[in-house]
Amino acid sequence: MGNPLLREPLRPEHVEPRLLGHWGTTPGLDFLYAHLNRVIAARDLDAMYVMGPGHGGPGPVAAA
Repeated sequence: MGNPLLREPLRPEHVEPRLLGHWGTTPGLDFLYAHLNRVIAARDLDAMYVMGPGHGGPGPVAAA
């Protein structure tokens, strides 16, 4: 939080040792969303990715 614009080089102490809640959930949801989109497009599937509004749900929604 003290270096959000990366005015100094990123160092290990800038990164939290453990991501919880939204930050721990969102990367996995984004990963699934991106790869399912590729599979759906490649195989012309009729599919829907359903996720709840809590925890990490707003992350993939923002990315979409």
